[in-house]
Amino acid sequence: MERDSWVIYRSFYEAAKMLPIESKWHFRDLITTYMMDWEIIDCPDNIAVAMFMMAKPQKENIKDMIMKWRDNFRKNLDKVNKNHKTKTLSN
Repeated sequence: MERDSWVIYRSFYEAAKMLPIESKWHFRDLITTYMMDWEIIDCPDNIAVAMFMMAKPQKENIKDMIMKWRDNFRKNLDKVNKNHKTKTLSN
């Protein structure tokens, strides 16, 4: 599932600001790649990986909510389309 945007929590941002510059960029790459593509990339920076591991469970909850919302939306859209077809055919 591709995404066009995502939200970062202030606590993640504030914690990332305190990282050394290289770790900060690695963390941003990790979290952005995960949130946009749901992929975990290799990272040589243990500090950035540790930060990501703390943020990942929260982001997984968001992923689960998005998937459930998408599935429910599709089910409801199918129902609406079937009802619309039925009403159109009966008129």
